[in-house]
Amino acid sequence: MYFTLPCPPSGKQKKPHRLISQNMIIMKKIITILLFFLTSSYTFAQNQIEMATDLRSSGKIYVVVLVLLTIFVVLGIFLFMLDRRIKKLEK
Repeated sequence: MYFTLPCPPSGKQKKPHRLISQNMIIMKKIITILLFFLTSSYTFAQNQIEMATDLRSSGKIYVVVLVLLTIFVVLGIFLFMLDRRIKKLEK
């Protein structure tokens, strides 16, 4: 996406610059931090957790995974639709 800067008082117009959204930079930082915490949590998860063992043995862990997966899918769809609406407004 390109935009042009307003004309300075001298009447010269600057070349178009590539728009780097601050939101995209923030999202990249958040995703990087989340991936770091997810990968580092495996080193601490070597002991058996009693609650997880109980959920796994009763089959309820699949319900928890399904609910989390549903939340992430709905959130992703919402963000995708929101991005499309914003692009339409920018045009």
